[in-house]
Amino acid sequence: MNKLLKFCLCMFVMTAFIGCKNYRVVEPDFDKSSTEYFVQVTDDASLAANLPILRHLPLDDELKEIRIWVGFGPLILQQFYSINLSDKVSGKFIWYFDSGLKQWEEQDYKEFYNELYQTCDKLGVHNEIEACVDTEYVFDWNALYNELVELDIWNIPDESEVPKYVNKDLIVSLDGTTVVVELKKPGYYRSFSHKYERVVYKDKYLYGNKILEILQKHVK
Repeated sequence: MNKLLKFCLCMFVMTAFIGCKNYRVVEPDFDKSSTEYFVQVTDDASLAANLPILRHLPLDDELKEIRIWVGFGPLILQQFYSINLSDKVSGKFIWYFDSGLKQWEEQDYKEFYNELYQTCDKLGVHNEIEACVDTEYVFDWNALYNELVELDIWNIPDESEVPKYVNKDLIVSLDGTTVVVELKKPGYYRSFSHKYERVVYKDKYLYGNKILEILQKHVK
């Protein structure tokens, strides 16, 4: 198995065992600006993958798709999942990255490309963002979608709309994983985001964790 891709795929399941005693609950702030920003920065990746920007489609467009973006942290490789529901359930697991990588030495640059494209078919490039569809991992897209429906994926609130735990010292981590979901069907478009929480507590609002668990559960 490609070590680079395996690392990037699995990085979000590593959990730091931190008790909840140092955390407190805060009320929702209803500020969706973070989600809106994350969605906007994925535009080049969508176009590089030859996919439409979902929020730009006419509301009555017949496309029915769930797009799940995972990352927004410090890793070079980012990932997203395009689950098409317009006919039968099908999907693509796509990697994307800055094809410039100007900060890299030439040898490192070549090694990165050689390793990546052992198990990934290039889709395209847009504004120096390059995308490729993974050919190594196999997903049971139908089972995956059914479990997302059980989670009520079409109606999950944004992180800003639910109570959440924060550490008592109000320390903010800028290098975590965020899950951004876009949902499109005729007459309907919305997006929401949730961070992957690396703390141990039971919370019905840990939607980011739950979605990542479903994605990993249905990959072979």
